[in-house]
Amino acid sequence: MNKLAERYGLQTNENTIKEIDLSKVENPFKGNFQEIYELVRDGKVKKLSNGGISVTMTNDIEEDNKLGYAFQRTYGCRAYELMKYLDLAEMLVTSGIIPQEITGEGRNLQVKILNDKYLNIDGDEIEVEHLKVEDEDEVREDCDCEEDLTEDYTFTIEGVVYKIVNNPVTSERDGRYHPMIARVDGETISNRKEIARQYLREHGWTDDDFDGCNTGTLERYVYEDLSE
Repeated sequence: MNKLAERYGLQTNENTIKEIDLSKVENPFKGNFQEIYELVRDGKVKKLSNGGISVTMTNDIEEDNKLGYAFQRTYGCRAYELMKYLDLAEMLVTSGIIPQEITGEGRNLQVKILNDKYLNIDGDEIEVEHLKVEDEDEVREDCDCEEDLTEDYTFTIEGVVYKIVNNPVTSERDGRYHPMIARVDGETISNRKEIARQYLREHGWTDDDFDGCNTGTLERYVYEDLSE
C-alpha cells in the first residue's frame, strides 16, 4: 500500500520499482582461468578504480546486473586468485600469446604457451613433469590421502593440533579429494569453519576476505597454504 496515496486520497499508477529475484539467477560461471582468459580476451572485463571488477556480457542492464551477482558469488571469496588470473590473462592477451593448454587451478595453474613453455599463476616460466596433470584432485583419487597428509599438513590453534584429511562425505559423492580439518587426537571439532578462519587470520586474512566463503572453501585455502 502506498502510504502517500492513501494519506492524500490519490490514485496510484504502475510506475513502481520492480524487484529482481536473485534466487532464480542462473550462474553460468565455472570459476576457472580459462573463463577469465576468455572474458579478458573478449573485452568483457574492466577494472574499477576501487579495486573491483566490472563484467559486461550483454547489452541488457538487467541481465548484466544478474550476471554481476552470479560472478560475485563465484569469485567473491577468491579475490586474490581472481586478480592473479586477471593479471596473467592480461599479460597473455596484450602479448598476443594464445594458451595452448590450461591445466590445474589456483596455485597449481599451468598454462602451456609457445615452444612447450609453461607459466604459473604469477606468469613465471616453470618446469613441469611430462605426465599430464589435469587436476591435483584427480591425481589424489587413488591414494590414501588421509594417511599422506596427517604428518605433513598439521597446524596448531590455541594449543590444539589439527591436520588436513580427505572429507569422506563430499569425496564419496564425486570420488575427488576434498580437504577437511580434523583434530590429530581424534576429538570432534564443533566448528571447522571457525578453526579455518582462525588459521587464515594468522596468515594475513581479514574479515572482508571471508565474505561468501563456506567451510569447504576455507578448508581448501588452509590446505593450499600448508602445501606451499
